[in-house]
Amino acid sequence: MTEEAANLASKTGGLRAAVSSGRPFDLFREGPVARIAELGRTAEGLMAIATFFVSVGTWIVDRLKLWPAFVPYSYDVLVIATLGSALCTFVFFTRLRRTRQSLRKMSEKAEKAHEEYFAATQQLAALESVREPFRTFASVNALCDKEMFERFNAILLDGANTKYSIGLALAEVHANIQFILQSTCEILGAYTGHRCAASVKVISRWDSGDHLSEARLKSIYRDPASRADRGKNDEIVYGVLDNTAIEEVLLKGKRVWACDNLRALGDRYKNSRTGWQHDYNATIAVPVKAFELNEAGVECRGVFFADAHEGGFDNEICAHFMREISWRLAVMLYRQERLKAIDKELSAGTRETRVSG
Repeated sequence: MTEEAANLASKTGGLRAAVSSGRPFDLFREGPVARIAELGRTAEGLMAIATFFVSVGTWIVDRLKLWPAFVPYSYDVLVIATLGSALCTFVFFTRLRRTRQSLRKMSEKAEKAHEEYFAATQQLAALESVREPFRTFASVNALCDKEMFERFNAILLDGANTKYSIGLALAEVHANIQFILQSTCEILGAYTGHRCAASVKVISRWDSGDHLSEARLKSIYRDPASRADRGKNDEIVYGVLDNTAIEEVLLKGKRVWACDNLRALGDRYKNSRTGWQHDYNATIAVPVKAFELNEAGVECRGVFFADAHEGGFDNEICAHFMREISWRLAVMLYRQERLKAIDKELSAGTRETRVSG
């Protein structure tokens, strides 16, 4: 028997003592509900509570002068009353415990639903903030495509001004790529709430073999804001194994690679460029498609990067943005390559004025 139950038993002083005292409710003077809940956790406590109920019943019988009528059956009545009281108490507290568990689960579900609703609201607000930059991005690209179509018609049909038309078309391609990178910073910046930078690294040469691990990449474009600070790094040639993001995208073929805390990766993140920690701590990278197979037999021209100090890239929304924009980059880089090839052939005299697309 627990100490609490012993105390209760001593207070009652037996059934007749409790009856004669006329104060069976003294057991629950100090926090009755709390005392019941506390004692109901053990068998001894349940027995003490049952004793209390028997004491109350006996007190009522005595007060109503019914005791003589119960004397022949007093033992049976007390046993049945005790067992019934114990059973009722057990059922009551079992239901109470289950009710509390149900309420706790309902509270947890409600809290989780509230968190999900709050997160969805924030995401919707972030998506709403990128709507206007994306509309501008799409409309400017549509105008560019219209002008590029006209430029290519002039290049293919107007023999007298072919070189001039190629120069204008290359200038428009260059301007559109710069616009794409600037729009990337605006779109991702609006979604993450942080200032972002964007760049494109393309395969510039191959070393001894034609495996992707032998490819060497070089930055050819940066957004206008970051070009002033990081332009000096554009002469750096990266090996595929010199940068974890490049390795994951090119060598391992991942559609996207993102990390919001590069420093936390420690030795698991590789970057051969000295001082990268001063420029960013989060990055996202996706492949830039090529419309012709390269030396390794893969339709990949390079890697499209975005980075920031604070992060917010490691999610499906940013991955979708980057993949969408990378397709636009792939188209413009292909047009640039085709224009340069036509210009080179015309300069060498190996291509006729009227060419086929």
